[in-house]
Amino acid sequence: AFVKIPQARAEAISKLPPQQALLQLATLGGLEPFAARRGLPKARFAQCIGSQAGLAKLQAASQSAGEFGIDSTPSFILNG
Repeated sequence: AFVKIPQARAEAISKLPPQQALLQLATLGGLEPFAARRGLPKARFAQCIGSQAGLAKLQAASQSAGEFGIDSTPSFILNG
């Protein structure tokens, strides 16, 4: 499901450091309750989403997907 973010909120989020922006977007997108239902404590969720290492992995995965022309999920690469 998509979440419509009001323009003022989107602008405020865009001014945050990347880790904080990602945490805000994850929270707005409902990932926090999703993780909680699966037993992940709120503090661990925030630590995972807001970490530099996690952000670096996400950026690397996004770049790698772009190199293969992947722009949606799920996606599969066969014999590639």
